[in-house]
Amino acid sequence: MRAPAKSPLCTLKNQVDDGPAYEKFLSEALPLFGPTRKIGWLVTSRLEKYRNHTGAWLQSTTSNTTS
Repeated sequence: MRAPAKSPLCTLKNQVDDGPAYEKFLSEALPLFGPTRKIGWLVTSRLEKYRNHTGAWLQSTTSNTTS
């Protein structure tokens, strides 16, 4: 299934930066859409300090995606 433009890629949580609990959420969020091809760019509203968490989550959910 292809995600419409501006739709969330994962389950949402109240977007409050609450440290370790939010980091845990980022690592365990359930994907809503599975990419069918390699993603070149992704725009999020997450703080820069969560870039690595977001990238790791995306990579873990696309591990079976082929280019």
